[in-house]
Formats: sequence, C-alpha cells, structure tokens
Amino acid sequence: MKKFLSASVSDLRFLSTSNGSSKAKQTRKASLGQTVSDAFRTVIVKNPPMPCRVETPNSLTDFSVLQLRLTNFIGPKKYVKIRFLSNLTSYLQIFFNIIDNWTTINSERVSETHCEGASRYLPRRCPLQPNTHQIIQVKKKDEWLNVMIDGVCIAQLRTQFGLSTIDAIEVDGDVIVDEISTVQTQRRYSRQLIRDLVK
Repeated sequence: MKKFLSASVSDLRFLSTSNGSSKAKQTRKASLGQTVSDAFRTVIVKNPPMPCRVETPNSLTDFSVLQLRLTNFIGPKKYVKIRFLSNLTSYLQIFFNIIDNWTTINSERVSETHCEGASRYLPRRCPLQPNTHQIIQVKKKDEWLNVMIDGVCIAQLRTQFGLSTIDAIEVDGDVIVDEISTVQTQRRYSRQLIRDLVK
C-alpha cells in the first residue's frame, strides 16, 4: 500500500519507528480545499506502518489542539496506543468526540515496556455514547494511552496553560490514522473553564 504524508508546511515529517530508525517519507503541500495559515497545520497519513510517529516543526503550546481522526478497518484488535513524547509539566486534556458507534476509553496508563508486549491491557474502561467527550489527564513523559475504537473517533488533545508541549506523538495498533491536524483553539475556552474541567 502506498504510504504518504501531506502537510501544509514542508518540514512536517512522517517517521517510521518500527525498526528504531527515522525514515523521512514523501512530503507535499496539503490540498484541503481551504486556506491553511501558519496557525493551522494539517498532516494526513494514509495507511501508515505501525507504529508511526508524526513530528511537528514547532511544539504545541497553550490552548493548541492536536486532532486525530482514527478509524479501524483491519485486524481483530480495536485499539490504538498514543504516546506523548514531551516533558509534560502540567495536565494534558484529551477530548474524545465519538462520531460513530461506540468507543471505549481505557483510562489506565502503562509503561512503554508494558505496551511493547502488546499482550496485557488493564480492564478499566469507560463506554462513551456518540458525540460525547471524555477528559483524561496525562502527567508524565512517554506514557502510553490505550484507546479502544469501534467506528470513528476524533480525539482532540489540548494542552493547559502553556506549560506542556507535544514535540511528537506515536500511534500504534490495528487502526488507520486518517488525519492528524493541529489548530489553535478559540479563546472562548477561558483559563477558569479549563481549570474547572481538569478538577
């Protein structure tokens, strides 16, 4: 299957980490039928090898959003592992907008070594109805988050107060990452509101 990345900035890279090395893939300008400014960076990955890694040229900071559109069409496993390669000095808020069928979030976080075994996953899960949101707090660098997917899930990752950054993410599992994009959130999300959400 053809693997490619299209980006609105030329230095976004798609890196395969399956063999421990970094391989730059084809890059080109995104053609999304819309104007994309510097504040709106979009990466589209089609049928990537697992795991895959996407790096942004600039770290995501205060009130930035990293949005992933995840679908599952292959294999018996319906999960995706997301790892945040960053020094997270404050909470990272993860909003899952379920737009089709049921999606289950495993809110337990396990170590990278544990995840590499791909054999055991902690059973505590929270079923979500379509068009609902769930907030999960991630505190530490290199933590994996397991997301069970059935249908289509859009995950929006919001950093809090500018203390956290996301330098890169890794996605693993029998899923297809249809789209990864970063946009700036609207300022109607006040600091007090965000503070209340993570309590």
